[in-house]
Amino acid sequence: MMRRITMYDVAKEAGVSQAAVSKIFSRKDPWVSQATRQRVLDAAEKLGYRQNYHARLLRTGKTHCLGLMGNLSGFALDNYVYTKTSRGIEDELHGSASPYSLLMFGANWGEGYGKSLQLIERGMVDGLIWILLATFIEEFEREVAPWLRTRNVPFVVVHSLSKRAFAYPNVGTDCYAGAYEMTRHLASTGRKRIGIYLTGPNSPQSQEICAGYKQALADLALPSGRELLLHEAPQADQGKDHLFEIAYRTAKALPKQALPEAVFAGIDCAAYGFLKAFRERGLRVPEDIAVAGFDDEVNSRYAYPELTTVYHPFREKGREAVRMLVGLLDGPLREDPVPQKIVKPSLMVRKTCGAETKA
Repeated sequence: MMRRITMYDVAKEAGVSQAAVSKIFSRKDPWVSQATRQRVLDAAEKLGYRQNYHARLLRTGKTHCLGLMGNLSGFALDNYVYTKTSRGIEDELHGSASPYSLLMFGANWGEGYGKSLQLIERGMVDGLIWILLATFIEEFEREVAPWLRTRNVPFVVVHSLSKRAFAYPNVGTDCYAGAYEMTRHLASTGRKRIGIYLTGPNSPQSQEICAGYKQALADLALPSGRELLLHEAPQADQGKDHLFEIAYRTAKALPKQALPEAVFAGIDCAAYGFLKAFRERGLRVPEDIAVAGFDDEVNSRYAYPELTTVYHPFREKGREAVRMLVGLLDGPLREDPVPQKIVKPSLMVRKTCGAETKA
């Protein structure tokens, strides 16, 4: 079995003391000459030396690793919420030449999370980024946040709200503003009866979307009756069906005389369900009825017709979460007052609303 290369071996190869090697690797060497530094680095490369993680942790008290976890279990959209946000996190870490690396513990809190918590408690990471669906906020604050605080683990939560007060560092999205602007846009195309479909009408995010929608209707003096809240339309038991199927059945069940002039769905995959159902019912989109979604997930630009939607800035939120957490760990940020960043969504105007494609 090959023997592990140590700092002693590097020191011997470079012709310096072991203490000098330690200081160079820990960057506590402002007076060492560049020639000596390079000689040590060359020796380490030649011998294949790798710093011992645990030794570095004991020496510096830092791992230079950020952890990533999530409360997304049981949701059909957990895939792109997690992957898009984590992509933004990785973009920020790599693009800024940050000394931090990312350690992913998983998207689904509750599925084997005990092992992850043990690693966190042992100091595997310096801080955590937590991707949190709005429906899991109360559970997180009841079960997770106190655990992190008692163990002094710095953390930042990434969520999709803007109107709620948080007691911990967080990055959110102004879904209210996104819904408000989309409703006004649909009205600008000549539609007066604009319906809204929410996959979870009682979730905090859906409530913010609905509030933005209703405020836009009120500002424009457009109808806002109960019949336009399409999530209350008859539909089969939801069970574990995909959000697409639930929206599809809802659209198929809508009485013809109750159809609005436009449908604003609170998530893109539900908008796809409406598109399929309307096509089967012989309704033309956008000529007979307009359809819009929310999130701008990857398939929205490939739908037929191309889906008008609200761009949800998942990647931007990931980048902001890294900046905030690193600021708490290394920079001037403090937890009092509570750091918060709300990232603005934007409209992606495509074919399903009757407008020209912009993106």
